[in-house]
Amino acid sequence: MSCATLSDWLGSSPRPDVRLVGADFSNITLEGVDLELAVEVENPYAVELPVVGIDVALSGLGGEFLSTSLTPDAPIPANGSRTVPVPLHIDFMKTLETLSQLELERASRTPPIWGSAFERPLSVT
Repeated sequence: MSCATLSDWLGSSPRPDVRLVGADFSNITLEGVDLELAVEVENPYAVELPVVGIDVALSGLGGEFLSTSLTPDAPIPANGSRTVPVPLHIDFMKTLETLSQLELERASRTPPIWGSAFERPLSVT
């Protein structure tokens, strides 16, 4: 089986669908917020879909500002769906530092040239 054949076969097969269906905020402080996203995963396959543990950390120039660790307790059922809770913590100060650094980086760059002008001496003969 060639790579092209495999790609064609995989391209036509159904894929799991993931949708954000809700978000609950908790533990809101001046330092940050904890929230839990409700992510619905739909499994089009005739076999259950195992979900493995997930660790996510988003970092910017100001450091890590969003993190989560997820250890699912059950697979996605065959030809069915399941809502998976995804806990997150957002650090306000580190998020602000990252956004500020991004703004400074943007401001310090040479702006793109949107147009140009050329002077050509005219030769009169």
